[in-house]
Amino acid sequence: MKGDNFNCEGGFFKNREIYILYCLIHLNMRCNRLLNISWIFLIVLLLIPCTLAQKYYADIQIDINSDGKVDISGSTNHPSISSISKSDDFTTKNKKFWVVNVSVEDDFSQYIAEVSLPPKTSLNFLKASNVLSIKEDNGRIVVTITGKEEPLLFLAQYSFGEQEKNTAWLYYSLIIILVGLGLSTAYYFSRKNKKPQLRLDSLTDRQKEIIDVIQKNKGSITQAELEKSLEIPKASLSRNIDSLVRKNILLKESKGMTNQIMIKPENERK
Repeated sequence: MKGDNFNCEGGFFKNREIYILYCLIHLNMRCNRLLNISWIFLIVLLLIPCTLAQKYYADIQIDINSDGKVDISGSTNHPSISSISKSDDFTTKNKKFWVVNVSVEDDFSQYIAEVSLPPKTSLNFLKASNVLSIKEDNGRIVVTITGKEEPLLFLAQYSFGEQEKNTAWLYYSLIIILVGLGLSTAYYFSRKNKKPQLRLDSLTDRQKEIIDVIQKNKGSITQAELEKSLEIPKASLSRNIDSLVRKNILLKESKGMTNQIMIKPENERK
């Protein structure tokens, strides 16, 4: 620096004010660059837990013993349900009712669990995210649950001594339902296949004559031919045909200058 002149790495300045302004701008640029680097570092730190978050899975069998102790076997990477043997941490008892709660708050990428209740028990209450099946296997109720991208949840209440009674009522109800269904099905097909009888007693003598002529003509005849065969007035014949059509015994279709008169298929005699 000579006199009022200032020399630095950024250039040559003739007065102090310009030099100070230059230094401030240069300092601000460096601070901004440092701030940007800090933000990037902070974002990376926030993203690391997400990328390293544990993905839990489970394919397990949960066996509940008569004394309430629980065995958990199968494949899982969650420590709270991995290789559990004879644990009473999952069950509680209130009088004759037992409650089992095998739930994990952490999200599982996917899980499936098969829960076997003790022998000779009945299931009174069940809460689970998705129940695949409830079945009986060797005298035990087996519940299969599953889930994806959600916590594992299985909460149930069961009791002893009611299964045989409930199973008997289930079998009796099933037999009654099957018998009723069989009778209903048989009745439906018998009604469907049975041709209704032609009620001649509800017809006049003239209408009986019309039916008789049509049946002798293989169930179909023109109105003109019918008029010629019966030798009755056209108006009387037309009136009786219309009456038989209303009674769902005959069909009448236009055919040129006359009508085709037919006995309905369900009324035809074998």
